[in-house]
Amino acid sequence: MGVTLALRPMKRVPVEISYIVPAKLILHPLAVYLVLSSLGRFEPVWIYSAVLLAALPTATNVFVIGQQYHVWQERASATILISTVLSVLTLTGVVYFIQPF
Repeated sequence: MGVTLALRPMKRVPVEISYIVPAKLILHPLAVYLVLSSLGRFEPVWIYSAVLLAALPTATNVFVIGQQYHVWQERASATILISTVLSVLTLTGVVYFIQPF
């Protein structure tokens, strides 16, 4: 994946990134929080652990699967790169949100 990121120009960021990354970094943790909070009587530590895991950036296995099937390789690598960079901010926000608990 590193070679793919190094060889592709940054001016060719796919349009899909504009909704994939916010969905992964914001909507996914929010959905996990809402579902787990409303479904049952989970202890807060388990809910916040799941939210923290949901807030992590896109995993490299997305790129590996895309490379295996020869689809979305550039989009997957761009998604991983951008979500990793932006997750510094979103993960900080999530940790700040769950810190008192």
